[in-house]
Amino acid sequence: MKRILGVLLAGVLLLSGCGQWQKSRKESAYHLYCLDKTGTTLLQEPYEPKEGTDQKLIKELADALQETPVEKGNKALLSEGISLNLSAEYGKLERSKEVLVRAGLVRTFVQIPDVERVTFLVEGNPLKDSRGRAIGTMTADSFLENSGKEIYQYQYATLT
Repeated sequence: MKRILGVLLAGVLLLSGCGQWQKSRKESAYHLYCLDKTGTTLLQEPYEPKEGTDQKLIKELADALQETPVEKGNKALLSEGISLNLSAEYGKLERSKEVLVRAGLVRTFVQIPDVERVTFLVEGNPLKDSRGRAIGTMTADSFLENSGKEIYQYQYATLT
């Protein structure tokens, strides 16, 4: 009798957990990333895509990243002559802004179900760090985020 009761209780918990997962999945939306008014902080805005397939969604998100953000004064991630076909203009960005733009692009595109990693090519060549080494593929976990609200906040992470 106790076993049957245990199995029924486990089944009820499992089904209620599935309902919560379904609900939270419906409420979640894609996000577009932009720069704040000063260009020093990466911000996110909710975004509801119109397209369903991955290829069309990539194009839709790329186009949306070039539009002026909803919040007045914020800056589009892809501006100043920068497009997804990263030109030499991308290499002329201030280093701190380049990292924010890269983080926003990666975080935007890895939201798409079949996109796990993003690789950056500038004029067909792999993006390099300040020491001339290729950066390689990136995921959302490739970046640490500090809101800037607590200047003495520490974060610990294993980075490669």
